Amino acid sequence: MNQITYSGNNNILSSPESQNMMVKYTQAITTTIILGVSILRFLLLSALLALAFVLWLWSISFQTGRLFGQWCLEERPNPPQIAYKLGEIIFFPFVLLRDWSRQKIKKLWHIELPLLSTSTPPQKCSELSVFKKCRESNN
Repeated sequence: MNQITYSGNNNILSSPESQNMMVKYTQAITTTIILGVSILRFLLLSALLALAFVLWLWSISFQTGRLFGQWCLEERPNPPQIAYKLGEIIFFPFVLLRDWSRQKIKKLWHIELPLLSTSTPPQKCSELSVFKKCRESNN
């Protein structure tokens, strides 16, 4: 029989080119695993943020609907009053954002912006007319 004999080293990983290739493959696999873990972490945190936003929106909607329902039962408003209160409820978060940003700008930079100034800004959420009546009736 014919036997094939190999000359040299039989270990395929012993050459410098092969070792360099193994280092490159190891780095590629490590980078891929790190990237995969980062993507999974990003997706998990994004899902948690979306869940927190949905729960926040649900709780705000529930509380606002309850207070609006109580107000409608107590006041028996006409359609223009209902439209005004709905607008007040919808823009309530923006009013809070405006007041918060005005306070932060004044505190940090000691600047009073005339566009953000109001004649009598509410100091608390309960001072707005939508929530004031309902909170007084609950106490």
